Amino acid sequence: MPDAVIFDLDGVLLDSEPRWNAAREALVRESGGRWSDDAPRAMIGMSSPEWSRYLRDALGVPMEPDAISRDVVRRMREGYAEGLPLLPGATDAVRALADRWPLGLASSANREIIDLVLEVGGFAGAFRITLSSEEVESGKPAPDVYLEAARRLEVAAERCVAVEDSSNGLRSAAAARMAVIAVPNPHYPPDRDALALAAASVATVGEVTPALVERAGAPMIDPAVDHVRGPEQAPVILEYGDYECPYSRMAYRAIQQVERELDGQVRFAFRHFPLTEIHPHALAASAAAEAAALQGRFWEMHDELFHRQKALEPDDLRRYAGELDLDVDAFERDLVDDAVLDRIGRDVRSGLATGQVLGTPTLFVDGRVHVGGYDAPSLLEALRP
Repeated sequence: MPDAVIFDLDGVLLDSEPRWNAAREALVRESGGRWSDDAPRAMIGMSSPEWSRYLRDALGVPMEPDAISRDVVRRMREGYAEGLPLLPGATDAVRALADRWPLGLASSANREIIDLVLEVGGFAGAFRITLSSEEVESGKPAPDVYLEAARRLEVAAERCVAVEDSSNGLRSAAAARMAVIAVPNPHYPPDRDALALAAASVATVGEVTPALVERAGAPMIDPAVDHVRGPEQAPVILEYGDYECPYSRMAYRAIQQVERELDGQVRFAFRHFPLTEIHPHALAASAAAEAAALQGRFWEMHDELFHRQKALEPDDLRRYAGELDLDVDAFERDLVDDAVLDRIGRDVRSGLATGQVLGTPTLFVDGRVHVGGYDAPSLLEALRP
C-alpha cells in the first residue's frame, strides 16, 4: 500500500489548460509576437520561468520573463474570479483520498494560482503540502517537483502514487520512481509511450478511488524482467517466495492446483525473497533458479527446488542442473555472478518497497495483498471477480 498520493493540478483537478493557452496567446498577439499552434503542447509541464522564457525566446514577446509571468497570471486570476473550471469528481476524489493518505500537490502552475485554487475550490486542508515547479530547478518532465514533494511529505518517492494527465507529467512522476495513475488530457492526449508508464488509466479524476490507488501502488509485473507464465489478460498471482520456506512450498502446491482447476487461465509470477537469517540455503537456491533462467530453464529449476526442498546443498544444486541438461560449468559460474545476485536483490528491494512483504510467502492477487490462507480454495476465492 502506498504512503502518500500526489496530484497534478491543471488537467487533473481543473480543466484549465485551455485557459492558460488563451491567456498566453492573448499576450503574444497583443504584444506583437508570433503565436504557434504547436505552442500549447510544447509548454505542457513547463514551470513558469520556463514558459515565460519560451514566450520571449520562441514566440517573440518583447518583455522580460518576470513581466510575462505576471501578465499571464493576472489574466488567469481574473478568469478564475468568475469561476473555477473544476473537473467532475475532483473534489470528491481529493476528499476520499485525503481520508486515507497524506496528499501532496505538484503543479506547474504559479504559486499564487495554486493558493487561489485551493482557497476558492474548497480544497483547503486537504493537501498536506503543495509545490509549484517554479520552486524547484526544472519543470516536468524532469522529476524534480515530484521528488521534492515526496521529501516534504517525508515519504520515499517510490512509496507514492501520482495522478497525472499529460505526457510530461507522466514522465516526471515515473522518473521519480512513483506509480502513476493517468487521467489522459482530452485536449492534449499523452503520447503512447508516456501513457505506457502508468500503472492504471481512467477517463475522469472521479474514478481515482482509494481502491484504484491501492492497486496502482502494488507491485507491477514486468514481463521483460519477471518470471511469468499464463495468459496476459488472465487474473494475476504474484508471489514473493523462499525456496527453503515450508510455507512457500505450501503456496507452490496451492498455485499449481489453482492453475489446474482454472485450466491455465491464471497468470503467475515469482519473485525471490530469501530469508537468509533463518534459511541458510535460500539465497543459493534463488541463485540456482536464476542461473538456470540464463539457460532458459527457470521454471524447471523452480519445480526441482520446491520438490527437493530438504536437499539444497551445493552438490544438490549441481546435480539438479545436470538432470535438467544444463551446461553445468556455466551454471556454476553463474551461481556466484554479480548479475545473478543483483537480479535477486532487485526482487527483494521491490518487495521491501511495498511495505507489505515481511515474510514468505507473500502473495498479491490482482495487485492486492492476499490476506487469506495459502490453500487453493482461498486463492480461488480471491481470484473471483
